[in-house]
Amino acid sequence: MKKELTRNIRYWLIPLLILAVPALLIVLFSRFVNSVYPEPPKPAVKYAEFPLHAVYIMNGQRHELRDTIIGEYDGTGWNEGNGKFRKWKLTLKSSGADRLTLVKTKEGDVEIEIFFSLGHAEYLMGDPDKDRNYKQNYPSSPLISKKEGRMNSTSLFTSGEWSEKHNIRILEWETGPPIQNHFEAENGDLFEILLSRTMFNGGWSSY
Repeated sequence: MKKELTRNIRYWLIPLLILAVPALLIVLFSRFVNSVYPEPPKPAVKYAEFPLHAVYIMNGQRHELRDTIIGEYDGTGWNEGNGKFRKWKLTLKSSGADRLTLVKTKEGDVEIEIFFSLGHAEYLMGDPDKDRNYKQNYPSSPLISKKEGRMNSTSLFTSGEWSEKHNIRILEWETGPPIQNHFEAENGDLFEILLSRTMFNGGWSSY
């Protein structure tokens, strides 16, 4: 009877240990990360809108766009280089896309997208993690993304067959200036980041 009970205990105990040990390691690692890398202060302003006006040439035709860029706080991320950091995202109000797509097509098994980046969310949302001396660079050239299966590469759209085919050139790109934000640490201390810079000094950017 005792031998049978022992066998039953071993029969159930081993699978439970196999499941429990990885879960325990995950919990311990999470607590270690939380103790070594404290939670970054959370922003007081988590949402903002920035008017966008863009003018560009594509295939010899002039295109003008008026839209709104939405900046949003996207929680906390973590990597080995930075530890914990604030995540942000930028999207277009009209489409919800995180980029301004000009061309989207397929060539064989390769998906090709030509687009303009919306800029740096940290800069627009007044995040002090972005270098104070940083100056927003808006595109003099779009980007081209090529995706084949799990392989994905993005580069400047400056030369080559696709560049000659579409001949894209940006003329103007204007958005609203970055906001002033506040960040509150978990202990309740509040500090304010005042950004005196404004995007293009309130003017137009021409290329």
